[in-house]
Amino acid sequence: MKIMPANTTRVSMPPGQPVKIIWKITPEQDGSYLGIVWLSLRFLPLDGNNPIQIPIYVKDIKVQVSSLVGLNGSLARLFGGVGVLVSLLLVFEYAINVVGKRKK
Repeated sequence: MKIMPANTTRVSMPPGQPVKIIWKITPEQDGSYLGIVWLSLRFLPLDGNNPIQIPIYVKDIKVQVSSLVGLNGSLARLFGGVGVLVSLLLVFEYAINVVGKRKK
């Protein structure tokens, strides 16, 4: 399973402003994946002392991945893209036929 960003993510929290963190998970195969999300606050003292890190939220997560007709994610996306292209070609051909009939 690929997770982006893969490493610890650090975001500054300006006073009164929301913070949004997004991960992209790309599974290699179907099944259940277990993990833990940790949210910690890291205080940087102004007096130069060592940073203080306090965990404030810990949550077990489960990602359930299912395959599409037995295809892995890459093949399903490929077939989806091919389906979109074929659909666009059919719509384009239909539009040309409709415009051609109106001109007659």
